[in-house]
Amino acid sequence: MKSFERVSGLEGLLDYTVVPNFRVLGPKLGPKIPQVKEALLAADGAEVRQALENTQEYTLKLKDGSSLTITAEDVEVRAQSHEEFALAKTVNTLLLSTPRSQTNCGQRVSHAS
Repeated sequence: MKSFERVSGLEGLLDYTVVPNFRVLGPKLGPKIPQVKEALLAADGAEVRQALENTQEYTLKLKDGSSLTITAEDVEVRAQSHEEFALAKTVNTLLLSTPRSQTNCGQRVSHAS
């Protein structure tokens, strides 16, 4: 074990992507859906997730210059392990495993509070 670190959340440990909820947005936006999808994929997923969590909305800038305010029901936020970490979570413990190298012993354990 290289180190132990207590963490209060998974910020910085996960990569987030945001995709449109086509069932909700399709009927509302019709032909603008490709622009929305492109804007969501270009956006910082962690920033979108945080805004939706804090204010229940996020404003996207679309390619045509218009803005669109989305809510959590309009999108799906997907979380993936950061490519440098493997995550395993039990009730109160989060295990982070980093890739092995000659200078890195390969594991780090964090306790999620």
